[in-house]
Amino acid sequence: MDPNLARLLEEDPMGKLFAAAEEASRPFTNHLAQQYPRVKQALEEAHNSPEMRAKLNFSTEAHMRLSAAALGVTYEELKGYFDLSQSMKEGLTARRREAVRYSTLRRSGAALLHRAPVIKIRHGKLLNEPFKPYIVLFSTGWCFWCQLVKPTFARLAYFFDRCELLYCKDEELAKAEGVRFFPQLVAYFPGGIKVRSECGNTTRELWNNLNLLITLGRGFAEREGTLVCSDGECRVESAD
Repeated sequence: MDPNLARLLEEDPMGKLFAAAEEASRPFTNHLAQQYPRVKQALEEAHNSPEMRAKLNFSTEAHMRLSAAALGVTYEELKGYFDLSQSMKEGLTARRREAVRYSTLRRSGAALLHRAPVIKIRHGKLLNEPFKPYIVLFSTGWCFWCQLVKPTFARLAYFFDRCELLYCKDEELAKAEGVRFFPQLVAYFPGGIKVRSECGNTTRELWNNLNLLITLGRGFAEREGTLVCSDGECRVESAD
């Protein structure tokens, strides 16, 4: 392994940012858990299951009722949880941003990405590459967690030579590509096959997911899949 890559993985800048943000969130998340323990537990379990998370949609009352049923909680519990969460949003956002020095982080992330060997998607179009795979990091300007991932993604790009890396902040394109949450990695393969993955919460998880998308995605024969890791094993599961 390149010694500079080993040092980056050891220093884990992304993991430190996530840990700082989560520590700042703790008073808010603890209060939510005390008020709505069943919802909190159900959402945590769903977060660890890409298949379950893909089923959740809270955009309308009808969608929220379906999501409540999928989570095994009542609609009233789920709505109360989100109402309370919304009422604390301003304070939570301020605490998180202070913890990670958000303004500085955004500027440094943008500068690192600008210099990195990453293709920036323009004009709402992916690569027209029928023979080689590539990976896209889908992000948005409003996504807090995306800003925590971006600097490390840019740094890792110098060491990742298995395919082209792309960055996309076009929400319309993300929607057209079926992206349901941010940030998200999507690997595209010849034949129109694509495999999705979370970024992870640490530098090593992001690095591993980039590599696993290519290693496991190459042998995936269906149109769309999701990288799933549990009990120390990883696989690509069909999205159908």
